[in-house]
Amino acid sequence: MNATTRWPHWGRALWIGMALCALWGTVAQATHEGTAQETYVAQGVTVHGEVDLSRLMVCADCGYTVVDDPQFESPAQAQRRWPADELVLAVRHNGEAKAYPLETLAPVRFHIVNDTFGGAPVAVSFCPLCFSAVVFERPVVDGRPLSFATAGLYQRDLVMYDDVTFSLWQQFTGQPMAGPAVERFGLLHRLPADIVPLADWAAANPDGAVYLDPTLSAPRRSNAAVPELRAYERIASGNNASSREAGRDGRLPEREIVVGITVVGQAKAYQESAVLAAGLLNDAVGEVPVLVVVDPVSSQIRFF
Repeated sequence: MNATTRWPHWGRALWIGMALCALWGTVAQATHEGTAQETYVAQGVTVHGEVDLSRLMVCADCGYTVVDDPQFESPAQAQRRWPADELVLAVRHNGEAKAYPLETLAPVRFHIVNDTFGGAPVAVSFCPLCFSAVVFERPVVDGRPLSFATAGLYQRDLVMYDDVTFSLWQQFTGQPMAGPAVERFGLLHRLPADIVPLADWAAANPDGAVYLDPTLSAPRRSNAAVPELRAYERIASGNNASSREAGRDGRLPEREIVVGITVVGQAKAYQESAVLAAGLLNDAVGEVPVLVVVDPVSSQIRFF
């Protein structure tokens, strides 16, 4: 089975993002942007001002699995386990190169890996509903790095919570959504990441490490019945279909794949099918000239 068969319309998709990092006070190391947030209180819970609770779903008893001690194998070993076109989330940080097969991140219990790169704590996350593969630095509070796990969904994107403040965070943006973190943190610092075929990554990183399927190897713990998530379940209990429909942007089908880039705070997205048809685009993101190219062999989309 090839990657395109396993991931309909996703086998060619690529998400690239860049973010700036700023200091955020004395309780944690510098791993996020800004602190000024507009908030409101719902049933005693502080909520970010832009969060629509009618679009939030939280499950305290779903038993999502937390991987805090990921195991790895060599690229050569991984290539005996996975097909050459297996899509991996590739990350290089602090001198280390690692790849995470999307098949290991897609199962409902394994969307987040709490890892380290050269001693720096990092969260590797993947939401299969919207194909958003995002990697963040994990803030360190009082000498302890936050460990993230799955809590539910917001606008069909993964919602994370941390094990120190027990706040909710949106996976796609790294924005604290509800809980103590809303008034203490800004955006998580996002790290560059890429989605590429395993064979291509292995050829470029023969000394790298490939994440081993957690169902086979990794020590893991369940977050079933986390008491702190009960409050979020209560404030999200007013979900209704009409609220979720309000304000929907109808210019593209809601499941349409786009490729996006963020440069110096300016963001732009391109309809994947349009880029594939064009093959090459000359554009600009803000004041920065950008070249959007389709690889003629793999059909992967790249920004330069």
